[in-house]
Amino acid sequence: TGAEIYLFHSVQVPLQAAEMATYPLDALEKEAAVRLGDIAVEITNWLDKERFRKLVVHHQVAIGFAGEEIVSKAKSDKADLIVMGTHGTGVIEGMILGSNASSVVQNVACPVLVVPEDAEFEGFKRIAYASDMHEINAKALETLVHFAKHFRSEIQVLHILTQGDDLSPEQANSFRERFKNTAQYESLSFHIIYAEDKSVASMIEEFMETNDVEVVGMVTHHRSFFDKLFHPSLTRKLTVHARKPLLAFH
Repeated sequence: TGAEIYLFHSVQVPLQAAEMATYPLDALEKEAAVRLGDIAVEITNWLDKERFRKLVVHHQVAIGFAGEEIVSKAKSDKADLIVMGTHGTGVIEGMILGSNASSVVQNVACPVLVVPEDAEFEGFKRIAYASDMHEINAKALETLVHFAKHFRSEIQVLHILTQGDDLSPEQANSFRERFKNTAQYESLSFHIIYAEDKSVASMIEEFMETNDVEVVGMVTHHRSFFDKLFHPSLTRKLTVHARKPLLAFH
């Protein structure tokens, strides 16, 4: 295919240790490079076994804050897609991971796929596309449709109605037609759900579980909508404790 995979790991130094001359940065970096190299070999062997021999796997380790280093790496290598894994069980770990994910998806030009630690890949037969049903980002929609075509996915456009939402039936119908005309994709469905007293994040999770959706997609430039999802506590729900990936577009 001509595609390349870059495995990237950032060694994040604790702030209190940053000024310690004896802190073993070199040792940590070398250890991480060895471990990442082993993973690269495993992936290469798997790709060969699955007949994806044209895929080239690289690996690199950097020292710094994960969010900043990932953004820098993506820009320098002109990445087409970033895949981030998340893990953690406590509130503090979840907030840090949420901060990294939020930083990356808001500061890179390419799509970002955030995969929770406990996610189980079962294909992408159904993609929920969270939308405010007002604006259509043609570039993001083109990427979404390209992704969906590759996996032969159904795109389920989802809007969560909250208190103060000014979406009228006429606006919703107009959005449906504009979306269909822009997407030019047959496997589409549209869903509007009332949040009542629940959060947007919990409603998205509930929709995904009920409809067997494998991944949720969203556009990050919708600031008010995006901020609802990437409030630290909600990010933890979507990227740490949830078992479904999040695909962020720009």
